Amino acid sequence: MLKTNKKKAFGLDIGTSSVKMVKLQKGHTGYAVSRAGYLEIDGSSGDHDASAIKAVKDCINSSGTSINSAICSISGSEVAVRNFKFPGLSQSEVEGAVQLEASQVCPFNIEKSTLDYQLLSTDPENTSGILVAATNEQVNKKKKIARAASLDTAMIDVDGLALINCLNEVEGLAKDISAAVLNVGNTYSNLVIMGNDSVPFVRDIPYAAGSIIDYIATEKGLSVEKIGEILFGDIESVETEFVLGDCLEIACGQLITEVIGTIRHHRTHTNTETVEKLHVCGGFASAKGFVEILNEKLPVETVLWNPFDKMTCDLNEEVKAMLQKNGPAMAVAAGLAMRAI
Repeated sequence: MLKTNKKKAFGLDIGTSSVKMVKLQKGHTGYAVSRAGYLEIDGSSGDHDASAIKAVKDCINSSGTSINSAICSISGSEVAVRNFKFPGLSQSEVEGAVQLEASQVCPFNIEKSTLDYQLLSTDPENTSGILVAATNEQVNKKKKIARAASLDTAMIDVDGLALINCLNEVEGLAKDISAAVLNVGNTYSNLVIMGNDSVPFVRDIPYAAGSIIDYIATEKGLSVEKIGEILFGDIESVETEFVLGDCLEIACGQLITEVIGTIRHHRTHTNTETVEKLHVCGGFASAKGFVEILNEKLPVETVLWNPFDKMTCDLNEEVKAMLQKNGPAMAVAAGLAMRAI
């Protein structure tokens, strides 16, 4: 899961509401976008997998890429990312120790899961690293969608690790400073903190755009579609203030509480400095007033993050406009694309 082969591949983020693909090149001055695509998944058919497969096909075709190898990712309650630290172990002893650790810390049956790990340090005194585990059902579901869209799966990554990898590559994080990224998707919000110990802490929060929009729609007596139009539309109106008043702030309350609690937990249990800045991305990051509310309520500077602002793109103006508009929602795909370089 944490390793990829050497053949050419692109990043493919198959979410619950949209599909994002990114192909990158890296030169002396940084990253350049060579292909990119974004497409909403039709939620009206009642068959999400079939709609996702069609969206993947259409997204890949519209991007113009001829590569059929994708790096995909997973997240959620059936995925676990944990740090581990053992007394000094030989290479032959590590795998068994990791298997035992995973069985104790993962909230699902490790015997029916895929497990991988990466060592961060080994010496006679201690062996430390990071393990990733996910249910076989979760892994196979993404591979099945990719295969049905005539794609090979070069690797299965984790949303949180793809995000922090992208943040580190694009922003050039200093090793002695803690930073974090919050990716607010439709179903989950991925919060990743990179402490000054350079070890990532990943948490998937089951409260995201879908829950926020549903709450506002119920409170205001409007359809989910109408709330989406107001939150993401280009035109300001009386309805905008009607929706974006206290209701949006209240709807974000649970997410704010979860983020504050996670940052405090990380600081307490890792003995690292507080987070310097929170970079917000994901499909909901561009909602009117959302980042401003987070910046006001969270005890850390909070900014909207579009990783493509620091990349070059020689594609047509339509693709450039798409990256400007949807770039925050494509951060995971960008991080996945970096795995292929």
